Amino acid sequence: MISIAISSVAGERRELCPEICCEPASEPLGTQVQVGDRIGLTDHWAEIAKAPRDELVTLELWIRPDEAAIGRSRSFILILSSANGADALGLSLFLKDGAVCGNVFGRFFEAPEKLAADQWAHVALTVNSQTVNKQAKLWVNGQIVAEDLILNEWPKDFEVAEMLSDHWNQGRAFSGKLGDVRISKVLRYDEKFSPANHLPKDENTVLLIEAGSF
Repeated sequence: MISIAISSVAGERRELCPEICCEPASEPLGTQVQVGDRIGLTDHWAEIAKAPRDELVTLELWIRPDEAAIGRSRSFILILSSANGADALGLSLFLKDGAVCGNVFGRFFEAPEKLAADQWAHVALTVNSQTVNKQAKLWVNGQIVAEDLILNEWPKDFEVAEMLSDHWNQGRAFSGKLGDVRISKVLRYDEKFSPANHLPKDENTVLLIEAGSF
């Protein structure tokens, strides 16, 4: 069985065994994560700290939240933000009472229904930054669940760029399983689609973290 190292809030590194071989072929591959685990996105792509407007177009990932994650008032999945966590300077995906939510520079999106615990879900956030009023869409399992125009300006940088953990230590962490994570410089989706269990890398991929590699 493959073992991987993942950071914790205490600073130590812990060996985990992704349950890849235990997943049915029809499901995404996934790594078990728990409260205290953290993925630093700058470790995988340093340029993300500079908030590259033309490259943060599609953020997507597979998650399988456990009962605890569904039950939390908030559970961070992916967050790009200022040091003080100002909403107007943030781009993020998180769960709110079990429902998928997104924040695009102070404009919040929320799915109408919460996710089921211990079931896989594909989550995506697309931001068309090529227009003055950026069009953002939140997707769950290939369907648009919320969309709107974003009027706020794009920030100059991201001082916080991480996944799974609560940078501000308020207990808003994610637990369950995490599958592939991909950020692309193009709009991957514009209409209803069937998510692929594996998110492949291509010429439009700026960041890919595959399940079992973190």
